Amino acid sequence: MKKPTPKRPLTPAESARAADWVHLVAPVVRLYARKRALPAYLDPETLESHGLVGLMDASRLWTNAGKPESDWRSYAKGRIKAGLIDGLRLEDKKTRAQMRREAAGESVVREVSDPVATDGSSFIASVAGSSEPSDIEIKDELANAKVKLKGRV
Repeated sequence: MKKPTPKRPLTPAESARAADWVHLVAPVVRLYARKRALPAYLDPETLESHGLVGLMDASRLWTNAGKPESDWRSYAKGRIKAGLIDGLRLEDKKTRAQMRREAAGESVVREVSDPVATDGSSFIASVAGSSEPSDIEIKDELANAKVKLKGRV
């Protein structure tokens, strides 16, 4: 995933606008969290911090041009939700294809790369979904890893 570009600091006027409207963040975050199945490791403070980033973006990007306050409120709510979604995507390491498979009810096995494997294969991923490896299989895998490590030195 592409890393976000650094943003310029808020001007005093933009900062004041964001401070005046910070009360919008909690309701938007609660509504979003209620409608989505979010991972259990996310706490409300993390979600609100992503929402605050969205509010600061809204304040930074808003051009007044004589528009009414109701337009700002709608714009800010949309940017808060976008900041929340962006933050959640940055924290989640799954690909979109994996998320689609999970949503469809398919099992997704994440491959864990073996630090000693040189060919990109993984012992853990190869036995995922099967029964636990036997002691002999573990012994053989450790012996192979030892040989590979000796070959690197």
